[in-house]
Amino acid sequence: MVEKALLSSKTISTAGTLFFNAVIDLWVVQIFGSARILGNTMAFTTLAAAICSFIGGYLADSSFRLRVLIMINAVSSLVCGIAFLEQKQLIGKPLTVYLLVFLLNIGSYLSSPLFKTITSISVEKTRIVAFNRSITFASQLCTVLIPPAATWLFAKKIIGLEGALLLNGLSFVLCALLMVGLRKADSVKTAGNSNGYLGTIKLIKNSGPLLFMALSGFILNFFLSGINVWLPYFTTKILHNASVYGVAISCQAVGGIIGALSIKKIKLDTSLRVERLGLVISCGLIMVLLFAVSAPALILAMFFLAAIITRYNIALQSLIQTHVEQKYIGKTFSTTYLIANLALPIASFLFGHLLAFSWKWLLVVVALGLSSMNLLWIILKNRISIKNIE
Repeated sequence: MVEKALLSSKTISTAGTLFFNAVIDLWVVQIFGSARILGNTMAFTTLAAAICSFIGGYLADSSFRLRVLIMINAVSSLVCGIAFLEQKQLIGKPLTVYLLVFLLNIGSYLSSPLFKTITSISVEKTRIVAFNRSITFASQLCTVLIPPAATWLFAKKIIGLEGALLLNGLSFVLCALLMVGLRKADSVKTAGNSNGYLGTIKLIKNSGPLLFMALSGFILNFFLSGINVWLPYFTTKILHNASVYGVAISCQAVGGIIGALSIKKIKLDTSLRVERLGLVISCGLIMVLLFAVSAPALILAMFFLAAIITRYNIALQSLIQTHVEQKYIGKTFSTTYLIANLALPIASFLFGHLLAFSWKWLLVVVALGLSSMNLLWIILKNRISIKNIE
């Protein structure tokens, strides 16, 4: 029952966020027509991640984490409602748009460490990898179905930003109701004594796999931000087909599903050998777009990259949830997220300006940056023991 409630809540939250994000990105390009404003919008979105990762660790270790999660969803739904009523005030006012995405993403990023901690407490250790796989599958399935539907409805002018705000607000309400029901479940226990950030940082520093994953998370997020800024611009301004944006996101989701399912056959280990090789291949596929400007080449590159990144993310979550002491879990997630998310606002801002200069140079920088993951492995390989996570 608890697993079903957690899975349903996460899926509904993902669905609402995906619909809103697909529409807001295209809406910004349509209304403002500026790569810089698009990059700045994403920078404000990810600035919330950097701020909330720190706070979320303390909230995740508190005894009232469920009440906080309910409150976050309730406030986020209220923000959506206010923006829905005042939607016309967003047109021509990029600062208001920045504030909107910042506020909504505060809720999203504050919820993440809370949800991960509740999962580690509520789900049996032997079930955690399977549960994370189920969460990933459900999230990626939403990503297959929702962005193309959202972009098609937006392109046909059937639904606009106000509709996306309404649907996102409803998803927050449903999540809050599911969390209220979850409070009554006896299997959701509170954690024991938590530990501070200094102890958590020391743990990560002394653990080869955790240190590698924290640093690689920073590198991955930095250069993947370039892809996130580039994709809506490339599909609307270069391919001149906004609907391809939704298709590309769906293909990323399919790649994510394949990546999650592949874990059954190709086991995860802390060396991330498959993932590191996959990144090299992904970089090659990205570089192909410099010479083959086409939707099929774009879809192939996004599909393969998503499959590799999904395997990496599941490895990170499962490693922490199964190999870190309970008292460290909340802040370990929070600290690794904080390190990774510090890259997001900086990268979104810089790549937005680079995109305004040349989209081809942006792809070159991203490909070279992702390739640097293997250099990080070479530096840290002597500190990383190889063993199966499952």
